[in-house]
Amino acid sequence: MKERFAVRWRLLPTQLGSIRARLTLWYVALLAVTVTGYSAVLVVSLARGLDGGLDRLISDQARQATGVLAAVSGSRSWLRSSE
Repeated sequence: MKERFAVRWRLLPTQLGSIRARLTLWYVALLAVTVTGYSAVLVVSLARGLDGGLDRLISDQARQATGVLAAVSGSRSWLRSSE
């Protein structure tokens, strides 16, 4: 089995000797780098956007809960003072 791999590795430079094979490898490598970079930018952008949206949602809900609690505690204190 090792012999089969050794033969393949010895034939590899001759198979990659053509300009077509080398250009294909360069284009594949360039495409891989481009897709990886684009994916990384997309993931970071999406994560920031979702994180910012979640922060706004939690902040709005906290403000709403604070307002409700202030209204409830204010109405109770008003009821207690009138009794």
